[in-house]
Amino acid sequence: MVRRIVTLISLAVLLIACRGSKPGAKITSVKYAESIRSSGVTYTYTDFDILEIKMDFNFDESLASDLDPTSEDYRDKIYDILIDGAHLYYKDEEVKRTFGYWPEEAGKDYAKEMTLFYLVPKGHSVQDLRFVYDGAVLGEGTKSIDTEIKPER
Repeated sequence: MVRRIVTLISLAVLLIACRGSKPGAKITSVKYAESIRSSGVTYTYTDFDILEIKMDFNFDESLASDLDPTSEDYRDKIYDILIDGAHLYYKDEEVKRTFGYWPEEAGKDYAKEMTLFYLVPKGHSVQDLRFVYDGAVLGEGTKSIDTEIKPER
């Protein structure tokens, strides 16, 4: 009897592990950055604060079905797809994304640590910052994010 219970529990754990992750986006950090570094050049802004938002994603495999996860430009192409859902609002007006880094790691249905940078006026109120991620980019029926953000200094 104990053997049967152990077998059933093991089978249940295996089925859950093989099921894969449900599509979704997660904000892993929001902070102010001192600068943005790109191709050996460091950018700073005197009249603006730089917001750095890092995110992780799980997405439907069909999103990247025509891409090769082992190719050198895979993370670049996934970035181009994933950024379509990202929107920062300051005082209810959308802020254009200034720059971003490709995900540090990406596979056929996930991307980890993608970084987005936005500029907001110095002295802004954090109550005026809202971040939205359209979950539909990741797959049909995926929950969206719509939240106030409070960057760390």
